[in-house]
Formats: sequence, C-alpha cells, structure tokens
Amino acid sequence: MSVFEQILKGLDLISEQLWEDDLDDVALETLAKKTLKVSAQISVLQTLLSTSRGLLASEDSPGPKTALTRLSKVYKATFVKPSGKFEERWQKLRDIDCETFLFIAISYTDLELTKLNRIEFDYLIDAAREFRTRKQLPSNWMFRRRIRVVINSVAAEDFLMEYQNHQFPSNRSTKLQGDEEVHTGAQMFQDESAHGSQRLNHSRKRMCTGLEQQPAAACSPLLYDTKREMKYMYTNAPASNIMSHAPEPFRGAIQNSRLWASERHDGLTTTGCFAALFPKDYKQDVSFTIWCSQDDAYRLIEIFELQRAVFS
Repeated sequence: MSVFEQILKGLDLISEQLWEDDLDDVALETLAKKTLKVSAQISVLQTLLSTSRGLLASEDSPGPKTALTRLSKVYKATFVKPSGKFEERWQKLRDIDCETFLFIAISYTDLELTKLNRIEFDYLIDAAREFRTRKQLPSNWMFRRRIRVVINSVAAEDFLMEYQNHQFPSNRSTKLQGDEEVHTGAQMFQDESAHGSQRLNHSRKRMCTGLEQQPAAACSPLLYDTKREMKYMYTNAPASNIMSHAPEPFRGAIQNSRLWASERHDGLTTTGCFAALFPKDYKQDVSFTIWCSQDDAYRLIEIFELQRAVFS
C-alpha cells in the first residue's frame, strides 16, 4: 500500500469513527483544529511543489513574470516598504535565510502572502526550508539569470552580500581526487617546453622576492588606494560563452582553474570563473575578475609585465 493510499485509508477511518463515540465540544474543536492544520499544509505544499517542478523541469524557470513581479514585489514588501498591518509576517520573512526567502518569493505574490491564513503562513515559514532541502532543487537555481537581475536591481547591500556568499559553496572549490581531474581543462600553453617551465619558475621567484621589479612609485597613480565598496556583482555566465568569447591567453587560464574543473565535474552549465564587480560610486570603474591557477597567474603576469604594487 502506498503512502497516499495509507493517508486516504486513515482519513476514511477518522470519518467513520466520528459516529462511534459521543464526542464533546472540546474534542470536536480539537479535531477541527487538526483538520484545519492538515488542510493548510496541503495548500502550502501544492504551491511549493508547483514551484519546485518548474525549477526542475526547465532552466528557464522562473519565467519573466514570476521573477519580475513576484520576487521584486515580495522583496520590496518585506525589506523596503513593509506594511504595518502585516509587519509580523514581513519580520518572519526577514528572519529566514536568503535561499528560503527567494524560494518563497518566487512561489507567492506579496498579496498572496498577506491573504494566507495564520496557520498556512506559519506552516510556510516553518516548512519551506525543509521542503527545498528534501526536494533537492538544482544547485544553482537561485542564480538563474532572471533572479540575479532582480536581486541586483532591488536588493540592499546586506541581502546582496548574503546572496553572493551562496555563489561559491565550499564543495565547488573542494580539491578533486587526482591531478588528472583537476587539470581536465584545456592547457594554456600546450607546447611549453622544459625551458619554458624554467622561465616560469624564474618569473615566480622574481615576483616573490621583488628583486627585479620596479618600485611602486613608478607605477600608474595609486587608484587602488581609493575607497571602493561593491554594490553589484554579476557572474555565473554560461560556460559555453567563455569557450566562444573569451580570448587567449585568458580562456586557457580560466579552463585550468580548480573552480572551472569542479564546475564541470559537478555538471554545471554556468561558471563563476568570470565576474563583474560594480562599485557603489558610479564614477568609479567596474572591475572584471577571472579565476585561474597560480601557475597561469604567473604566466599572465609575465606576459603583461605586471609589477607588484600591493602586498601584505
């Protein structure tokens, strides 16, 4: 007998037993509360299941209407202009973790959250995190393009930082077993000879000791001393775009990184190896960063003749 059949049999049994005993008002009230709770749980589960099925079925989920309407409005109602009438509910939403909040925010509109009865809302807050864990949603669902665009557009710094901290979970940078797996990316210098390796070692030594580098004063103006606070970060590009658009020697360096190898090992179609960081001050330049191995970093330093300007 399946779990569903067992549940139906249990409900039928309850219905039959209600007539077997002379239940008083207190007992009937207790049963009524229990059945209301079960009804609320079913209603919430229906909504969450609909969201999880959409995320599992298509990488294009959530759709533009869901992302732009639901997520944006729920975020603003919770963090920007919460209604005093429902402050208790907005506070509970502010208290949950970032991923659970986003899951709820693409499942319900702000109006729907206010119209849920108390039992339904409390169950949603209590069960949403366990639900998304049990359903094993796609690992990168919260960084899909439409969600990123909305979060980068409306989120305050503290929420944005928590969101960005989820982008590089520890298991994506964990050492893979065997050097063969780590270096499955295309090699940047396939024709490098033993002489080239010796030249690289010399370059590393020179960079580390600073014996042959120009003093920092000879560098361009020290713009890195300017206070820079990050507002937005864009990353998780389709990995295929790195293959087709990134020029050498950067493409090979990215593909040799541990992060790239780990992403491909995990079957991810996006990569965090390339990112754009926007400062709060719109007059300041935007920084683009790449992830690469230390060997490739020293090769790039040598190619472009970078000078060490800051160290600790």
